[in-house]
Amino acid sequence: MSETAKKVSAREIARQRVAAQREAQRRRDEANEADLVAILKAGAVRDTAATKRDKIIARAEQSYRDAVADAESTIDARIAAMRARDETVADIANLTRLSEADVRKHISAHKKASQETDQGTGPDGHTGESAEPAAPVGERGEGESVSGKREALGESGDEPVGDRVPVSVGGD
Repeated sequence: MSETAKKVSAREIARQRVAAQREAQRRRDEANEADLVAILKAGAVRDTAATKRDKIIARAEQSYRDAVADAESTIDARIAAMRARDETVADIANLTRLSEADVRKHISAHKKASQETDQGTGPDGHTGESAEPAAPVGERGEGESVSGKREALGESGDEPVGDRVPVSVGGD
């Protein structure tokens, strides 16, 4: 081989090697790009799933809080009704297996809720106003509610008797 042929061959070999390296790099770049696209899509799916999970958890927590509030309101009202029938705190505690302090807390919570309702707003801040105007006081009979239905009241005129226990229900 001549000197020129050796130079051409060395140059050709160098070009082939560089071309092979570039081709390998191009394939790696394409594979990296495909992997990156898959990673970004998976990340978006993960973020969407996390957002969906957070919303579901928030709804479940709100549902739980609402259910607990409704249950507590019922417990408060029923314990207050027992107390209004002259059951002692100790007797109520014994029957319900609550502490006397808890019985007092339920009675107090019921009184507070009743006062808020009497003042025109419930514990959730709603006024409770209806679309129908209330009849003037002079047009209602003794012991008759704004709706026109008679309510059984105790001797003091403000305590419920029997099964009629004022219960504050949200959204009414």
